Amino acid sequence: MSDLYLVRITNMNMPIEEELIQKMPEGRAERISRFRQHGDKLRCLTAGLLAKRAAADYAGCSMEAVRVVTQQGHAPYAVYQEKKIYMSISHAGNYVLCMTDSSECGADVERVKFDDEYAKIAQHYFCQEEFLTIQTADTPEEQADCFFKIWTMKEAYLKLLGVGLRKSLNSFSVSEVQKQIKIFDSDAETQDLFCKTLLYDSYRISAVSKNPDFCLQIYDSQKLFEFI
Repeated sequence: MSDLYLVRITNMNMPIEEELIQKMPEGRAERISRFRQHGDKLRCLTAGLLAKRAAADYAGCSMEAVRVVTQQGHAPYAVYQEKKIYMSISHAGNYVLCMTDSSECGADVERVKFDDEYAKIAQHYFCQEEFLTIQTADTPEEQADCFFKIWTMKEAYLKLLGVGLRKSLNSFSVSEVQKQIKIFDSDAETQDLFCKTLLYDSYRISAVSKNPDFCLQIYDSQKLFEFI
């Protein structure tokens, strides 16, 4: 099973205590220090704490028993009793998303914005059939959500591959077939991948995994910090 954890940061002005920074996974405390904006620091902190919580839940052990490694440019992962737990982390606005799995996985969260920019991006970077799918949606709101559905699925897939935007967004396509999201990529084996996407509080959440079952748990940051 793939586990998805979504945390809402209830106070974006919350002070960052040194005690919490000391509990960060390997490499994340240094990453926090490089951010200038407080909101970016807080999202990075929350992501680090959530990664430890999610890995411990997945392994069925204490947070102290798992080692989480998050390095810039590499997918995060956790180790428990020499077993690797695959992870994917994303954040947007005041939400942080973490995914845990027994194999490579990818997850992405984005706030759905209603402006004209998404149409230009889709026309330039998406496959033609994806752009047409967005354009044929009935209302501007539905067009915007369709764009972010495709965008987050693409981001999640690239995270699963571990290549990021080094792989062109129009080198593969995402479409809905019989109410299931499918990925078509001539360069990779995609027939065994399962995709899930949902809209929550104006945020589009998408995940890709080899496991068919997804479980979503939603917290606010206060509840998360109580675990620490």
